[in-house]
Amino acid sequence: MRERLMSYRDFAKSTGSLDAKKVYSAARKTYQYEIRQAKLKTNAAYIEGAANKCSAAWKVIRQEKLGTNITKVSVTPDKFNDYFLSVAEEALKNVQAAPFNPIDMARRANAPVEDMRWTPITVDQILHTVGRMKESKSKDIYSLSNSLIKSVVGYILLPLMACFNACLNEGVFPGKLKVARVTPIFKKGDRSLPESYRPVSNVPIFGKVFESLIKCQLQRFLEEGGLISDAQYGFRKGLSTGADRFSS
Repeated sequence: MRERLMSYRDFAKSTGSLDAKKVYSAARKTYQYEIRQAKLKTNAAYIEGAANKCSAAWKVIRQEKLGTNITKVSVTPDKFNDYFLSVAEEALKNVQAAPFNPIDMARRANAPVEDMRWTPITVDQILHTVGRMKESKSKDIYSLSNSLIKSVVGYILLPLMACFNACLNEGVFPGKLKVARVTPIFKKGDRSLPESYRPVSNVPIFGKVFESLIKCQLQRFLEEGGLISDAQYGFRKGLSTGADRFSS
């Protein structure tokens, strides 16, 4: 099956045909499904044939959780940190100044009818926001994940609402909710070099929830007050960056 899959891939690369790419994509999904099913059957047979089924099951779980092939990396956390920071600093140097003053543009916009005021966050809003989060088990720096919060949110709604509203009243976004967990993911090349990795950040789960609640209120104020230009298509509900091509 793998040989057939590789032949589909090579054919799609060599021809550039859209149909060939679709065939390869479908074959890859089938291949991955068959691998998962074979793995499940193997694990089930291993557990069923073990003298201590409970112990065997935990062994399978540990292997799935930690991985059976662990590669040691010689790059230290400090080296990763220094490299990732240098990449960001170098990118900032190459950012050209805007040909206009953003403050002047803001002053030319419609003046708001009334001042922006935060409204108290409700338990229903928190439930809705958490409910829309993806079922992810990736953990933040506090070892919390989307899946965990989704499973317990009903028990922490009131204290969570009180904390969020206190932050709004004080005008504070807690620093603890700004600390991300950064994981270097290997791309390709020499594993001993930090440039062979890309950083993936997991921001605090509660920070994501609070951010989303703030964004909803801020966006509603800007939309209802007519403070967003009609030429702004990105990051607006019901619009897309491609829509400006068809506007007159």
